[in-house]
Amino acid sequence: MFNEKKTLIVVYKNELMLNQLKKLVETNDDGEGDNIVGTRDGSVQIVAWTESVWKDQKKAGNSISRSCSI
Repeated sequence: MFNEKKTLIVVYKNELMLNQLKKLVETNDDGEGDNIVGTRDGSVQIVAWTESVWKDQKKAGNSISRSCSI
């Protein structure tokens, strides 16, 4: 249950901002033991969508994951 990856849909206009967010989330920066920095390493999978893809998926009802717009 705790090792299950969560999906975060990132709707972006600026690809540079998307890449910076991906680096922050995907960096393996946890220490040993229970020392977690930010999100637990490997616990979040980012799926990047443009605004047009987001609109299409929203109309189709395919956006059941959490989303973030940047």
